[in-house]
Amino acid sequence: MRSNHYYAAIDLGSNSFHMIVVRVVAGAIQVVTRIRRKVRLASGLNAQGELDEAAIKRACDCLALFADRVQDIAADNIQVVATAAFRKLAHPQQVLPRLEAVLGHRISIISGQQEAQTIYQGVVYTSAEQQRPLVIDIGGASTEVIAGEGAQANILHSLDMGCVVWQNHFFAENQISETACESAISASQRLIASFQHDYQHHGWQAVLGASGTFKALDEMLCQHPQQDQISHAWLEQLLQQAIQAGSIERLNFAGLNPERQPVFMGGLCILLGLCRSLNIETIQVANGALREGLIYQQLKHLLQGDCARQRTLNSLLETYHLDAEQIDRVRQVALSCWRQINPQPPLATRRHGEQLLSAASYLHEIGLQLNYQRSHEHSAYVIDNTDMPGFSVQEKQDLKALLRDCRGYLSQPRLAQLTTPLIDLLRILRLAIIFAQRRRHDVIPAMHLACQQQQFTLTLPSDWQQQNPYVLSLLQDEQKIAQRVGWALHIVD
Repeated sequence: MRSNHYYAAIDLGSNSFHMIVVRVVAGAIQVVTRIRRKVRLASGLNAQGELDEAAIKRACDCLALFADRVQDIAADNIQVVATAAFRKLAHPQQVLPRLEAVLGHRISIISGQQEAQTIYQGVVYTSAEQQRPLVIDIGGASTEVIAGEGAQANILHSLDMGCVVWQNHFFAENQISETACESAISASQRLIASFQHDYQHHGWQAVLGASGTFKALDEMLCQHPQQDQISHAWLEQLLQQAIQAGSIERLNFAGLNPERQPVFMGGLCILLGLCRSLNIETIQVANGALREGLIYQQLKHLLQGDCARQRTLNSLLETYHLDAEQIDRVRQVALSCWRQINPQPPLATRRHGEQLLSAASYLHEIGLQLNYQRSHEHSAYVIDNTDMPGFSVQEKQDLKALLRDCRGYLSQPRLAQLTTPLIDLLRILRLAIIFAQRRRHDVIPAMHLACQQQQFTLTLPSDWQQQNPYVLSLLQDEQKIAQRVGWALHIVD
């Protein structure tokens, strides 16, 4: 009996084959299976568009595994697409039937435009909200570059370059030289040159990278604490280190996955060509890509709204049975206090602060599902181990920091790791939770919060302290906690 409650997307890429299986839970997508296999199909493709038997065998072996996993899923809920390496086949009719027979499902070879459009959707629907993103996906045999606004892709091109193809062409002997690297980078720049003006005229607010190359760089970044983001400058440093290494075998970058090492230089040189031509300074790693785009195309009608961030919060609210009215109380107080101490901040600062406070208000009690004792630490643990489409890696880290210390005693060493704006958000969240303790809207006072350096001054109605001894006692405890870590909280009426 095949299930109608699960959905699968299979992406037959030029370097790797991917499969994702999901279901819809509380209005959001929950991933239940991810499988990735390095097939390196493009390595078996010659200049005449012929695929060698070794590559076909690798593909069949992988698809046999996929077929076993999806045999319990309704056929209509399964999408299978093939990308650049398949587009290059001189006689696809000689290869596809063999692969389809193993998988048991029809394989669609999609165009470069379709691939770019679907990648963009997968990135936008799973990443932190960006009004004008530039999305880059470096595949095995093609690279997609898409500039858009919100959910709309405006400029999209699939370029005839990929990490496997570039690796085989420019580093065929596994030697790394300055000449080979500059040749690979220049070739990348020539391919983007025709569209360079269009992308720069369109502009973007953030660059999002969606492929194995970017994930490899992100893993390497974790081993370089002095680097807080993927930057053009850092990529140029990696290039020089690779040239000094002299060969693929001698690449010893901390955090570089051995599976990625054989095609790393191809991807790095393509990315450097794009950075140099488009003047890209920094890059964020996206959560989604082609297969996520396929899933969202199937399931968009079942999801709650178009904003990935809000879908995630609503799903967690429903899954963990959170108190929606308490969320609203904490959120209203927190946002009011934030706006009072930041009456006219830059738009990006205001938006970031409000988004973090709203999310923390939603999730500050999620740890109660485990235990009341240390529930704030449980909340941080749950968030740290939850897939959260719509939130960037940094936003998850900031959210974890807010939830971990939203009540109870504070740790000076942990606070020392936070930025001043994040500390202000933490202090406001703690106050909002205190004022909402009685879980009633009508007992929350009209208040005014002022901030001068590390001193908060809280002005309350003249008779409020006498009428609310319980909440007042919590505020007095908060004063003592603040004093221990070098803060000041003054309460006046």
